[in-house]
Amino acid sequence: MGSALRGTGIVQPTMIVQMLTVILNTVLAPVLIAGWGTHHPLGAAGAGLASSISVALGVLFLWIISFGSSTTSGCAPICGGRGWRSSGAFSTSDCRRRRVFHDLRDPGRHLLGDPRLRAGAQAGFGVGGRVMQALFLPVMAIAFAASPVAGQNFGAGQYARVRETFRRAAV
Repeated sequence: MGSALRGTGIVQPTMIVQMLTVILNTVLAPVLIAGWGTHHPLGAAGAGLASSISVALGVLFLWIISFGSSTTSGCAPICGGRGWRSSGAFSTSDCRRRRVFHDLRDPGRHLLGDPRLRAGAQAGFGVGGRVMQALFLPVMAIAFAASPVAGQNFGAGQYARVRETFRRAAV
């Protein structure tokens, strides 16, 4: 859905949703891992749950933006066709993350037999993924904004603008 919206030139809402999912995960992770405020620490499972909740709400927000907003109702048929295919990337990412957390938990599949090492590996994977996502966010914002601008200028036959869009985005 995010890719379909970006393809129609609606870039800002998709980047806001992505930013909100990162912030929500950042807030939920310590609450669920350490049990802050709940007094029920979930450990490494809390990190996975925080990511899953964040992804689920991100998909819900994109669904509302794609199909429930009057500002995007003109692109709903386009978003509907492309949205289902492109939302697979968001879901696939969550499935991959779940699989890695599960593999790090199962002592029979790796060399980390000590439970403390397994929990540390899971926490390290979760933190590393969020750091990587935070670093990629500004780059992806520029790339996602540049592609519709370049495409619209290409369609209008303004090839100098296409080259200039690419140059500025690359810089």
